[in-house]
Amino acid sequence: MAAPPLPSTIVVTGAGRGIGRAVALDLAARTQATLLLVSRTDTCAATAAACSERRAGAAVAFPWDLAQWSSRERDFQERSHVVRGGSR
Repeated sequence: MAAPPLPSTIVVTGAGRGIGRAVALDLAARTQATLLLVSRTDTCAATAAACSERRAGAAVAFPWDLAQWSSRERDFQERSHVVRGGSR
């Protein structure tokens, strides 16, 4: 049985290093999904750049601590909506 298709937008947490970075780079190589990369370190910008080099799809860095989600949720929704090509 074939694997189900991946969504058009994927959020990767911990994307600045380690397993999160490896997952982001693997997805960049295998999909055209828009990647929304979240990490509490500034290194997620470097991961986004590396992902962009591997593909045509968008990879956007959000250098945030998700423990403070309530203060970031609106900005995340607005930025991710624009990245995906939507209009409000």
